[in-house]
Amino acid sequence: MIWLRIGFCALLAAAVAWAVPAHAPASEVSFICFSVDSAFGGPGGVYIKDIDGDGRNDIIGASTEDADIAWWKNDGGDPIGWTRQTVAPSFGGAIFVYADDIDGDLDMDIVGAGSFRNQIAWWSNGGQDSIVWTKQIIQNGFNDAHEVCAVDIDRDGDKDVLGASAGLGEITWWRNDGGDPIAWTAQKIDSGCAGARSARAGDLDGDGDMDVVSAGLMNNEVSWYRNDGGDPIVWTEIVITGSFGASHMVRIADMDGDDDLDILGTAYAADEIAYWENQGGDPVVWVKRTVTSALDGAVTGCPADIDNDGDTDVLGTGQISNDVIWWENLGGAPAAWRRHDIDLDFAGAWPAHADDVDGDGCTDIVVGGFTADTIKWWRNNCAAGVAKRADDDLPENRAARLYQNRPNPFAPLTAIEFEVRRGSYARLTVYDALGRRVRTLFEGPAEGRHGVAWDGRDEAGRAVGAGVYFAKLTAGGGEDTMRMILLK
Repeated sequence: MIWLRIGFCALLAAAVAWAVPAHAPASEVSFICFSVDSAFGGPGGVYIKDIDGDGRNDIIGASTEDADIAWWKNDGGDPIGWTRQTVAPSFGGAIFVYADDIDGDLDMDIVGAGSFRNQIAWWSNGGQDSIVWTKQIIQNGFNDAHEVCAVDIDRDGDKDVLGASAGLGEITWWRNDGGDPIAWTAQKIDSGCAGARSARAGDLDGDGDMDVVSAGLMNNEVSWYRNDGGDPIVWTEIVITGSFGASHMVRIADMDGDDDLDILGTAYAADEIAYWENQGGDPVVWVKRTVTSALDGAVTGCPADIDNDGDTDVLGTGQISNDVIWWENLGGAPAAWRRHDIDLDFAGAWPAHADDVDGDGCTDIVVGGFTADTIKWWRNNCAAGVAKRADDDLPENRAARLYQNRPNPFAPLTAIEFEVRRGSYARLTVYDALGRRVRTLFEGPAEGRHGVAWDGRDEAGRAVGAGVYFAKLTAGGGEDTMRMILLK
């Protein structure tokens, strides 16, 4: 396999890790548990990201009891060694963390929500060997701040911040106005999301702009805020449901593989994980599909391809039942789901995230135990000893083939493999859902199997928005197209 360099070394290293083909039926997927930290008080948030740019995914965590935001450096090894480093030593009620490149300097910064501090802040990554973090406040007085993420809401090429305030019942986004330090302009989306716990953004109606969804714990709501454009943006609220008992979390993903984005939610009081299938229309028609209604104190539902079969599975945690469980997507219309238990005795199982921790191409799991004061990760063995599928080889009657990108969905980096049977001129291009060319990743003579990385940017180096994209390979008189989902 030939790997073609595009962009900086960290991107390439991460992409190579993801490019290992790993296909396994769920019966062959199993997990081995390892401790990351057994003295991290009341973890409320965990996230997986390569913080130091060494090509290995690290772990970030928020401690509500210790008022800390910390990250654990992945030192490699088998089992992996972890070195804990503090980002923010006194961030009252640190409850959620997210990592992304906020200031456009190509390293990973951290955004956090402090529920006792009533604050949204970000920490700039200084990039040194022993990273120095510089705190910059985005918003004070954001009472009982609960969740935060970074996403380009206005599609201007830089990362804005989206947050949920449980105390104010507000969903707000802060526009990144640039500068050093960055200036932020608060724009309120909703002030009636009672007990707001969660907010995420994605292009739900396929019109090219970023919509927002939210979870309101006190009004049992999942709501969609349609982005109608303008400056400031005009938002139209559409309540998808008002009876999702103690709605706690929302995420956006293509749950049914039909190339549009659905909404995945968890309901604490209803013990439920469900998704609302996007059936198109104007306005969009939503149909509820239940994954489980037996997860006691459901707090987290993460969409991820856990068994590497190309569709979206669900990882869930139950804080009351102390459960860590994943549900295998068996396909169908509507999809059928099969339960797989990971840990049924992890005290206060709450924050969870799924990504490749050890670089073997499989989706691993990181979970925090709120009452156990512990962060653990589970290594997914799905690549171990699994024979290559017959369709991993290029058929004799095909001149060129694209292989499914890994990871998929991804944020913001993915690896794309392609194969050309005989020496010919090849072109690999990314298009958006409207058929507009986004970026050409490869163009030139090719033969055999190759791989490239895409970092979610267009030809001008601007980060593109979340949504569905298509990679098209043209070579040797043939062509192949593959669907990808970019998350933010």
